[in-house]
Amino acid sequence: MSTQVTNTSDTNENSGDVFNTSAPDNSIEYTAKLAKQHFGINVVKAELLACERDQIFLLTDDTGTNFVWRFTHPAEDRLVSNFQTQAMLHITEQAPEIPIPRIIKSLNGESETIVTMECGQESVIRVISFLSGIPMTKAGVCSTALRQNMAKTLAELDIALQGFSHKAQHNKLLWDTQHVLDLRKLLVNVQDESLRAIAAQVLDNFEQFVVPVLPSLRAQVIHNDLNYSNAMVENADSTELAGIIDFGDIVYAPLIQELGVAGAYHLLDTEQPLENVVQLVATYHKTIALKANELDVLFDFIITRCVMTLLITEWRAAMYPENRDYILRNQVASVKGLKRLMKLGRVAGREILYQACDL
Repeated sequence: MSTQVTNTSDTNENSGDVFNTSAPDNSIEYTAKLAKQHFGINVVKAELLACERDQIFLLTDDTGTNFVWRFTHPAEDRLVSNFQTQAMLHITEQAPEIPIPRIIKSLNGESETIVTMECGQESVIRVISFLSGIPMTKAGVCSTALRQNMAKTLAELDIALQGFSHKAQHNKLLWDTQHVLDLRKLLVNVQDESLRAIAAQVLDNFEQFVVPVLPSLRAQVIHNDLNYSNAMVENADSTELAGIIDFGDIVYAPLIQELGVAGAYHLLDTEQPLENVVQLVATYHKTIALKANELDVLFDFIITRCVMTLLITEWRAAMYPENRDYILRNQVASVKGLKRLMKLGRVAGREILYQACDL
């Protein structure tokens, strides 16, 4: 049985206790024992996937089939874990053609299994199917065709989530843009004075232009984290998504926040940073028609996501310097995008996004 450490995508940061206590630390041998006992999986290979909060293994059984095994943090509210599980099950039922991992049920038919870890604490186990391919972060430049397919798939995912509800959907989430003003206290972690001033101005704009209209925006459960790490492709030349992974940041939020998050990862380091975002928005709009009041604040949601990445990653990197490179992997691009968007300006940015939808 072999082991390897690789990276996986960010996890949700919904509980202070989760980040003030150590993540699960189970051995491969113990994990293999649990996999056999609860799922009938005969593990022959295990790869430890890097994760800030939980402990995740890529397991391979004796038939060559891969599974993703997650020990959820013992401090996480079990309702939050169940929210993610039930959302994935709902999508599979409503739109089985959408490429997301499938929940693997235990020998007892459970979608989630509670086990005792080696340390003696209990953890909720979720096992999902493994999607083949590579994350877009390893695929190089995102083509126009791939970006359009990405937007179409995201819209279809949001349609599948329409009407879905859960008791934990209003759980407070660190990466939830609608609550970004809670992050003001993290401004002190930004050492660059000019960058800190830009971040503060974006937060002020969000408070002035977005907060008053939040109640009027369409809202539902959304994925809330379609970055390049969570978008899988078959290979570097793919024009279609192989899958969308990581439902750790799902939340009930304004629908336009979904595009705000995704758009923040398609910014260009040019005088017109929204050129690729326009393709994303225009394609999404063909499947889910965006409303004027949503386009009014889309620019704010995009630029605010850049600020969130700056603030949260600076804070997290200071807390966990040994994991600094992993935590800050998206920050350089976010800072470049943030500066370009500020230079473009809110008025010009809103006009460009309106034109993308012919509104």
